[in-house]
Formats: sequence, structure tokens, C-alpha cells
Amino acid sequence: MLEDDKWKEKASCKGSDLNDFFPVRIGKNNSEKVYSIMNLCEKCKVNAECLYDAIWNDSVGIWGRTTYRQRLTFFRKHLNSKRSNLTLDKCRQFISHLSSNNILPNRKSVNSDIQN
Repeated sequence: MLEDDKWKEKASCKGSDLNDFFPVRIGKNNSEKVYSIMNLCEKCKVNAECLYDAIWNDSVGIWGRTTYRQRLTFFRKHLNSKRSNLTLDKCRQFISHLSSNNILPNRKSVNSDIQN
């Protein structure tokens, strides 16, 4: 677990309407908003800390450019379902993998391999 929440002060989403980060379902009616949020997250300087915190706390919603399902896949497949395997570097790699491959929530390729 991260020692403190100071990273949240540097988050790009600070001051945003956080309700947008917790869609019940991602579909045609809100996909553009979700992709806009993910773009904001992608450029954020503390997105790895955000992802780390979301995985550690099993948070729902969009955190660190990921959806809950994407985080579950990452947790199960690349961390072997162990929080002790979680590092900021692995979070950065996963975000980079999603970004560089333009993987969005509706894409099946979220299960593709990344480096451990």
C-alpha cells in the first residue's frame, strides 16, 4: 500500500466531476465521455499511483486509465492475484501497454500480454 495520499494533489482529475469516473456501464451513450476521461488519465503524472491505489483497495470506477475489469485482468494475469506482486513500475507498464496499443474498455485485446 502507498504510504500516503499526497499523489492525489497532483492528479489531473482534481476538481473534476468525479461522478463521470464511476459509470455503471460503458456503452454508446457514454463511451465518448469515458474515452475523454481515459485520455485525461493517460496524460496524468500520477496515473501509476492512481492505478496502484485502485488495485490495492479493489476500487470500482475508472482509475489510472483503467476500468475495474481491466484491473481485474491485470491483477489475475500479471500479478498472479497477489497484491504483494504490485509495484508502481508494473502499473506504469500496464498503463503504457494500454495507451500504446490504444486499448479501450470495449476491446478484447485487454487480455494481451505485457511484460512483467
